[in-house]
Amino acid sequence: MLANPVGVHPEMVTPGQTGFLPTSPGEWAEAARTLAADRGLRRRMGAAAREAVEKDYSVAAWGRRSWRPWRGGPGGGSDGTACPGPGARAFASARGSGRSASKIGDLA
Repeated sequence: MLANPVGVHPEMVTPGQTGFLPTSPGEWAEAARTLAADRGLRRRMGAAAREAVEKDYSVAAWGRRSWRPWRGGPGGGSDGTACPGPGARAFASARGSGRSASKIGDLA
């Protein structure tokens, strides 16, 4: 992966492991030549990048991070499994019902 080192890219890309973060035209050219010339490197970096994104940036990872503060909170069970409030309970119950909604308010 080649990415410019702005925004979240430096957090997501580990230079030399999951991609490159070139800053000058010469670095961009060199990184592109390096990747073009080495199929094994492209595969290793691609696999490492995919693993990192799935671990830290996937919907499941964001769900775990978002849910963590709610566990055991208002309306939550002491075992951390109950939903924190009525909107979340409606959303959770709709998940298995076949209904769909773009936001919790659509389920009311």
